[in-house]
Amino acid sequence: MSSPCTNNRRQKKLKIVGTSVTFDNPKVPSGRIETMIFKVNGFADREEEKNTAFSTSTLSAHGRQWNLLIFPRGDAHSDENTEYISIYLNKIGSEPITADYTIRCGPMESSATKHTFTERFPCWGYSNWIRRSVFIDRQNGYMNENGGTTFEISLQLYVDKKSVWYPCMLDEGRISLLLFKCEASKDVAFEVQGSEFRVHSAVLELCAPALFEMVEDKLQTRDGPISVEIPNIEKQIFEQIVQYLYNSLDLESISNDYEAAKNLLVAADRFGCTDLKLYVESTLTEHFLTADTAASLLALADGHSCALLKEAAMLLYVKDPEGVKKSKDWTLVLESTPLLVELLDIATLGSGNVIVDKSKHLTAEEIEMLDVTSLRERLDASNLDLDGSRETLVQRLITHVDATTKDECNNEDRNNDS
Repeated sequence: MSSPCTNNRRQKKLKIVGTSVTFDNPKVPSGRIETMIFKVNGFADREEEKNTAFSTSTLSAHGRQWNLLIFPRGDAHSDENTEYISIYLNKIGSEPITADYTIRCGPMESSATKHTFTERFPCWGYSNWIRRSVFIDRQNGYMNENGGTTFEISLQLYVDKKSVWYPCMLDEGRISLLLFKCEASKDVAFEVQGSEFRVHSAVLELCAPALFEMVEDKLQTRDGPISVEIPNIEKQIFEQIVQYLYNSLDLESISNDYEAAKNLLVAADRFGCTDLKLYVESTLTEHFLTADTAASLLALADGHSCALLKEAAMLLYVKDPEGVKKSKDWTLVLESTPLLVELLDIATLGSGNVIVDKSKHLTAEEIEMLDVTSLRERLDASNLDLDGSRETLVQRLITHVDATTKDECNNEDRNNDS
């Protein structure tokens, strides 16, 4: 019983001649925050009049140049009756960028404000940021003894929303449905919590290698019905495994129960049902990954080589470390020194992952920089195994690219010789 997923990979690729996008992709927070520190000496002695600004020096964040425009006595939109300080974050350059940022100065921190910085509207901020009399009173903690002050700008970019990667799944085909209903030819029975599940050994061999290994020897020497007891699994979960084998599993139901989804992933990994494992992994990533569940899912992903879920959980930790640490399952992470080291690395250095041109061969260094979605997309395009840890996926792709490059060089040499 071949997989439509596999068949599709073997078909000749379509020639794409162009792509049209009518609307921009929705923007979502990147989860990476960079902070710029602007120090202004002698602020209290600035002599600018109302609606007159000075600009700070320029700093770099997220690969773009920024400075502050500060009106020490307010701008044209400030309150008429009270003297305020106006402050704006200004982006240098014409590239449109959507971002949110907070301003911290002394005891005050503004709430995050979101804006799309363009060539026409390069700055965004506050006309009535703080009363000048409050700000320059050194007892209030905004200014130092020399009349200087410091502004901390924490900036986060918004990026195109990226759909969570899902593997190609088997469709419920007519042959699979007929097999599922054909009880007479089912030659293996599994006993789970007092219930019997009958299946075809051929289906096991194709779709559940670990289950097939349990009965392989008995199939060679059988002189009657084969029955095997499966311990340590709920019958409802095993029933879903059997439904998956015959393409009759309701995939949407997986997203309805968090605990059941975790148990199904463990079972799919245990029995070698790789496509199902990858699908449940993606479901957990999209529907159940939150600050409360990140620690539990990180431990689960690490223990079962779920690269996509592990990467997403670690990035969520970087975005909201305090929220993740407050979860009841944070102790699972504390018990694993390797996980703590990985979290420290990603929190300190960032994920470093980038998407590169899909049309070219990659170097080993570029492959190391790919995120898990990109790794799996490239492996899938080459009809290679998609399961395993991120390190396994990286090495698998490097090996494939090296072999492909070597073959191309050999072919080129032969063509030159001829």
